[in-house]
Formats: sequence, C-alpha cells, structure tokens
Amino acid sequence: MVRHGETVANKLKLIQGQGDSALTEKGIRQAHSAASRLRRRRMDAIYSSDLGRTRFIAEEIAKYHKLRVHYTKALREKDMGELEGTPNSLKVPLITMDTRRGESMHGFVSRIDGFLDRLYAAHGHGVVLLVTHKQVIRVISALLADRPIIEERPPAYIKKITNASIHILDCSRPLIYTHEY
Repeated sequence: MVRHGETVANKLKLIQGQGDSALTEKGIRQAHSAASRLRRRRMDAIYSSDLGRTRFIAEEIAKYHKLRVHYTKALREKDMGELEGTPNSLKVPLITMDTRRGESMHGFVSRIDGFLDRLYAAHGHGVVLLVTHKQVIRVISALLADRPIIEERPPAYIKKITNASIHILDCSRPLIYTHEY
C-alpha cells in the first residue's frame, strides 16, 4: 500500500476526507521517489483511489510496470462530511468520528472490507499495489491483522503513515509481515 504525496490541504493541516487537494511540489517529489523505490518490485495489479491526489502517484508507479491502474471509489478516504476543509486541530480520532452528512464508521469499514473480498477473488495470492489514503491503510491493516480498527493512533505494527509511505503486507491470514519505508 502507498499513501498519496503531500497535498496543499496536508500542508495547511486541513481535513481532506473525500474532498481533493492538489499535490505540493514536495508531494510530487515524494510520488517520484516512491515510484522509483517500487520500480523493481513485482506487481500483478495496481488499484488506486479515484481522487486526484492518489492518481498521480499511481500513474508514476504504473509507468515502471507497464500496468493499467484500476481506479475505484472503494479506496477513497472516509467522507468526513461538514468537517472537510476545516482545520485538523481536533483532539479526537477522525477515523472513528461519524459526522453529519459524512460516512459512518460502519459504512467506511464495510466499503473497504467488501473491496478486499473482491480483490482477493480477482487476484488470490498475487502481488497487488493499493494507492490510497491514511485512514484506508489503517482499516486495511487492522482488517487483515484481525485487530481493532477504532484506535487514536496507528497500530503498533504500522509505525507511521506519512505522505508517500510504502507499506508492504503479506496478506496471508493472520498478517505475517509488515514493513514501512
């Protein structure tokens, strides 16, 4: 899994959710760097959130592998409703927050869990790259490790989910290996 590069909203510390924000120059450099680090890794398929901030890095990675990127709404960040575009100064875990006109936590997790079921049916034990968002990486990691999702910080087995970070998971159940660049 790869998270998108730094965006203007990240830099301004704004909640993005499913709203989109342009990559900063730093975010573009991060995308190129992540693509370069993954150029020699075997990949059978690439799936990406359909939001602009993930599309750029997915296309950069795909260039090295001559693969088509499969864009999907299933890998979008949690819809934060009226909080999108507001300062990220809340002292509560945004992932667990159910917001007015936003996506419920149950709906968010169900969307991702359903996607994982379809992905496994399509690719079995293949090597699949997911280009997505911080909270999606948290949920996928928790689902595959059969761990609680409602946490204030990333689980111990995911040290930190930074812009353009790469997380390599052996998705055999139970989760056997996790690594972050």
